[in-house]
Amino acid sequence: MISFIKISITKLRSRQTGQSGLRFKRVVMWMPALGRFGRIKKMKKIICVMLCLSTFSLSVFANGTKWKVVKATDIYGISWDGINFQSNGISLNPGDVVDGLDTSVIEDPSTKKEMIKIKKIVEGYVDISCVEPDNCNVHFEEYILKQNLRKKNKVLVPEVYLQALSKKDRKELIYIEPMGYSEYECNKSDMDYEWYDACAAYLNNSQIYKVSIYLSNIFSYYSFMIRNIKQIEDGYLITVEVSDFKEFEKRSFTLPQKGDVVELKMKLDGDYINFFYQDEVLGKYVIIDDKTSNEIKNLLLNNSYNFSNITWPRHADGSCDYDGSKKTADVQTAKATSSTNVAKNKLMTVKENLKLRSGEATSTQVITVMQAGTKVKILELGKSETIDGISSNWVKVEVQKGAKDREGKPIKSGTVGWCYGGYLE
Repeated sequence: MISFIKISITKLRSRQTGQSGLRFKRVVMWMPALGRFGRIKKMKKIICVMLCLSTFSLSVFANGTKWKVVKATDIYGISWDGINFQSNGISLNPGDVVDGLDTSVIEDPSTKKEMIKIKKIVEGYVDISCVEPDNCNVHFEEYILKQNLRKKNKVLVPEVYLQALSKKDRKELIYIEPMGYSEYECNKSDMDYEWYDACAAYLNNSQIYKVSIYLSNIFSYYSFMIRNIKQIEDGYLITVEVSDFKEFEKRSFTLPQKGDVVELKMKLDGDYINFFYQDEVLGKYVIIDDKTSNEIKNLLLNNSYNFSNITWPRHADGSCDYDGSKKTADVQTAKATSSTNVAKNKLMTVKENLKLRSGEATSTQVITVMQAGTKVKILELGKSETIDGISSNWVKVEVQKGAKDREGKPIKSGTVGWCYGGYLE
């Protein structure tokens, strides 16, 4: 339950009537949420709950996670109004070591400083820029940190939202995380947001700081406290303590639990920041500007957007996945071109155990592994690629009745995902 919720309200507007609601003094905070699926209620209810929660902290204790003070600071407590911070009279000096207590970040509306909870004699809050992992001499590049993105009017979002934007259809997100979508719909009440409203609310939640990382996918989310950072080629090897790890899709690895100390790989590629756990993609993220983020929200809320406001992210080599300029040794073209063995609406059979993925690339998440003999219907042709000497297209497919995974367990009929057409017949 280490999600961040940002309250940033000047006016409430009813989506049903279009009429303006009550005006509030502008409050901007990142608050700990009660789980990604902790009932995302209507806006008025959220405000009441968050203002109540602001009077106390839902701390996640990180045993053994130590942070070093790098700038002199006082320890702050939340004032009587439950919103602003005030010094409790205890000072910290550079070199002091504190216990990290919480990955949730709360923004002080009066100073705009982002505060994180620590303990040194007493529990309290410090400006997150004043601490860094203890005994760590490597630091992230400044351009990926949340504070610097904010100064440049940029945000970090899951790359899958760009895929949906490029295809002009918010339902693409359901195909990418079908189990997360099913979980949300099964637990949704009449008072809850629709799934696309929830996604719009959480779109910009992913944050990278010196001492913590929060990654939000479509429905899944992960939160980590940083213990150490090592430089590797094109990125970093990060030792982290798991604060929260909520995953709804099938993974090849055993899901880590709260308190586990694990290693993540972060790979930097221009505007792209990719995270790996046990050599499997945990999530792909992109840095985009606020205008592009707003158009993603328009797609989610209205299933439409203004193309002129979009600036597509680019890789380090200057290429882009969404304007036809992306070319590699294996990928001949980014546009859909038919090969001899696949065609839209064609019913085909899986030749050997084949991974059904969330996107048209081997780096995307694995939804399931289809058993040889599984019947699939091709819904859409993707990019052409040569894999293992076979030239074919990636194809979006719908799993047919009677399908099983590699362990012989049933795969729900109608499950949609991407697979490589070269392994279909």
